[in-house]
Amino acid sequence: MFSDTADHWGREAIDLLVEKSIVKGYSSGPYEGMFLPDHPATRAELLKMAFVASGRETITNTLSYFEDIDSEYWYYSYVNSAPLYDIIDGSKAYFYPNNSITRAQAVKIIVESFDFSDDPVFQNIMGSSFTDVSEFAWYRPHIEYFYIKGIV
Repeated sequence: MFSDTADHWGREAIDLLVEKSIVKGYSSGPYEGMFLPDHPATRAELLKMAFVASGRETITNTLSYFEDIDSEYWYYSYVNSAPLYDIIDGSKAYFYPNNSITRAQAVKIIVESFDFSDDPVFQNIMGSSFTDVSEFAWYRPHIEYFYIKGIV
């Protein structure tokens, strides 16, 4: 499907996600026809993938939550809709859409996009199975939920 995924270990998953319109490759510029499977995803890219995969609809909203998100950007509707679904916190001044996303940020976006936080398992999470995840970390219940479910 892409010139750079033919021999990649993730090719089948990438092809499936493309087929479901969750991801797509580059259609212009120096990476035209490529997917860049080993390139880190940005915060905006992951948020868009989570929206599409979970079947969430973007909400037309004239209120802009973040100073670094302009209505002309391709990801505007996803980023601006996410606080309305409690997927991300809209009280911060900046979203940093082009920053690489951390595992903790990605897990939280996925958990909230699919409403896994409504699961009684999530609601009753206590402690942490990881020594590097503080009980006070904002992402602790999201990471722990994925651990309990065997995802991480």
